[in-house]
Amino acid sequence: MTRLGRALITGGAGVGLVRRACESRAQSTVEPAQGLAASRARPVVRAHAPPDGTAAAPGGTLVSRSYRGKYTIAARLLGGRRGTLLDVGARDRRLEHYLRGSALAYRSADRDDGHDHRVDLERRLPFGDGAFDVVVALDCLEHVDDIHAALRELIRVSRCTTVVALPNLAVWHQRISFLVRGRLATDKYDLTPAAPPDRHRWLTVLPQTDACVRANVPDQTHRLVRVVHETAGGRVARVLAWLALQAGLPLSRALVTRSIYLIEAVRR
Repeated sequence: MTRLGRALITGGAGVGLVRRACESRAQSTVEPAQGLAASRARPVVRAHAPPDGTAAAPGGTLVSRSYRGKYTIAARLLGGRRGTLLDVGARDRRLEHYLRGSALAYRSADRDDGHDHRVDLERRLPFGDGAFDVVVALDCLEHVDDIHAALRELIRVSRCTTVVALPNLAVWHQRISFLVRGRLATDKYDLTPAAPPDRHRWLTVLPQTDACVRANVPDQTHRLVRVVHETAGGRVARVLAWLALQAGLPLSRALVTRSIYLIEAVRR
């Protein structure tokens, strides 16, 4: 592999060029995302802080473990970025709260009313290529039939950065629930008498989620530069799980509740 190729994969020269282009927009052209009331505010790390326990994986992608929640992890991964952000599957717009004070102009998108954009991930998104500087989809892709095409659509409409999260249904509390109760600890897979308004189409587990994301990132234009495995449980359990992952103990995949993927555009 050439020096340029290694740099692109590890988020070096190529990714750096695009990232600088994304961050070079004048701040006056971007309105900071509006958050919730100050009484509910949480700290947001704006700098590109290294995630917990970062290590290099084969191919140069940085893999790390974190005991923090998905919104905090996503906010950290997006620290220092500017421009427009599209939150696909925004639900209650909770991510906007964690981006409070950042230089990202937040736009929500979901299939229901009450959002800035109404979208259906089962179809082509109604935006041009690179329409948004950043595109985020947290625990969203597992809800659509064509998960592969949906992921490629998210990347297509992102000019610089794409962040997606996928749950790991092989996590320990899901295993225990199925063993004890005969069903997973979520109603998204229940066979109900009437059709539910929403359900998961995919039983997403590690390492299949890693392989799926890697295979559907267009290698000519983008790179998967970081993967963060979020540990499961309450605060204490998450820290203990993080320590176990750091130590490389057996069955470590059962300690991961979801994986969050950072995809960056590159220039050759």
